[in-house]
Amino acid sequence: MSTYLTGLIVLFLTLTLHASELLVVTEEWPPYNYKENNLVTGYSTEIVQKVLKKANINYTIRLYPWARAYDLALKKENILIYTIVRTPEREALFQWLGPILPGKKFYLYKLKSRKDISLTTIDDAKNFKTAIMRDDVTHQFLNARGFIDEKHLDLSVSEEINIKKLFNNRADLIIGNVESLPLRIKNLQFDFSKVEPAIFMFEHGYYMALSAQSDEQLFNRLNTAMKQVFTPEYQKSLALKYKVKLLFPSSDE
Repeated sequence: MSTYLTGLIVLFLTLTLHASELLVVTEEWPPYNYKENNLVTGYSTEIVQKVLKKANINYTIRLYPWARAYDLALKKENILIYTIVRTPEREALFQWLGPILPGKKFYLYKLKSRKDISLTTIDDAKNFKTAIMRDDVTHQFLNARGFIDEKHLDLSVSEEINIKKLFNNRADLIIGNVESLPLRIKNLQFDFSKVEPAIFMFEHGYYMALSAQSDEQLFNRLNTAMKQVFTPEYQKSLALKYKVKLLFPSSDE
């Protein structure tokens, strides 16, 4: 009986360890998640790493094109994806942790020189070609409003490709926010002062999300660790480190 019980305990521990090994996926999106000196870092990455360390969970972080990262998290168990926008359409697709970042305002952007582009409503953008990243939240947002792939939308695997298309006059519009878009444009050695918002799109908060197929106990461990380590003070210190703008109750915004 003792040998039998010992075997059960070993099996239980092995299965628990296996269930606790996560593949953590995200995209290249500075200053939140990006590779530097061959290591994945950034505002959101440090939060994820601190939570997983507190939860004592083994993990590997991989940077993928967003469509691949999203597909993995959608279809496989024990996948943690970040920095992901939480929308009503996505609510039942994942187990949500956060928010790790307040909502950012996303706009359709155009070149200032394009005086022919004037948008009063989102639907007005159907008269132009918008370069957009496949399967990200903005793609889903526009699809839900009747924008058709290849007709209204020019799909790509990265925002960097979209920026190049805009500046090379191969697209009329791109999507971004005032915090990350200037950095991406600068990294590509273009001039952010040459672009301007054409119209506001939406604002949603950013989260970590565990694939829906994952064990509920694993989610509970992550959620408990999140509440313990992700304090307002820690968030503010990270925001200062990575120059991320946060909206706090004392803010004027």
